[in-house]
Amino acid sequence: MVSSKSLTSPQSDVSELRDELAKVKEIAEIGAPGTTTLLLTGYAFPGFEKREGEPSTFNAGPAPIFLWELSDKMFFEGELELGLDDTETEVNLEYAQLTSLLNDYITAGAGKF
Repeated sequence: MVSSKSLTSPQSDVSELRDELAKVKEIAEIGAPGTTTLLLTGYAFPGFEKREGEPSTFNAGPAPIFLWELSDKMFFEGELELGLDDTETEVNLEYAQLTSLLNDYITAGAGKF
């Protein structure tokens, strides 16, 4: 004899499967690339110099670039350069720019270029 609890209708099974699939899709979209509004990128540089009759020098550092979408019409971009030159540490703001899209034809921006 078959229990009535173990039998379910095909429509019920399909409905449960759709609900589970919707939950999985929602979780996947949260972690999908490109859904954040802040991007940290950049580059790094090493250097070594040895000249005849002079002491050798070494320098290196990262240069992170920040790209931030504050809203659909406002963006920030900036580069910070961190450097190590022998025993000295340097921090420089290479550029920073705030841009606003006023309409389809006008873009306003300000910053250090």
